[in-house]
Amino acid sequence: MEVLAAELNNQAGFTAANYSAAARYASGAGEHEKAIAWADQAINAPFFGQKNWATMSTKGAVLTAAGKTEEAQAVMDEAIELPGATTFAIHGYGRQLIGAGKPDRALEVFKYNHKKNDGAWPTNYGLARGYSAVGNYKQALKYMELAKANVPAGDTVNPPIIDQNIEKLKNGEDIN
Repeated sequence: MEVLAAELNNQAGFTAANYSAAARYASGAGEHEKAIAWADQAINAPFFGQKNWATMSTKGAVLTAAGKTEEAQAVMDEAIELPGATTFAIHGYGRQLIGAGKPDRALEVFKYNHKKNDGAWPTNYGLARGYSAVGNYKQALKYMELAKANVPAGDTVNPPIIDQNIEKLKNGEDIN
């Protein structure tokens, strides 16, 4: 941690990306207060701080790891509205919420992503995952079938997985 702190204090260290990386490292090492401070610097430091998806999602992650879930949710609510929050980034955040045992919140995020991105791929898949996570397999099946109909041309990976998930949903099984 001392070496990392020293590296952040030299000219090459003064970047939002470096402070975000340091925050994630510190969080993984259990240094939660230092992680939060570095995440804040990645966002707000004069000259190099940047408020974008990468820095805000880092702050959300370190706050979550520190047990500050309400603060983390507020940060992530703001992060998903930023211009750099891509369809896939928001989708990934929704999947993280499912993995964290927060299916209702995940469904809200998937609904937001679908609305924000006009139903673009993979937002229907996300809604299928969200509805499945809350046990609404009928709605999940509806959106999984829409996802199948909108698979990008040339995608050979997702169609067989989608077909498997359609069968699971028809059998009343969760796809997450």
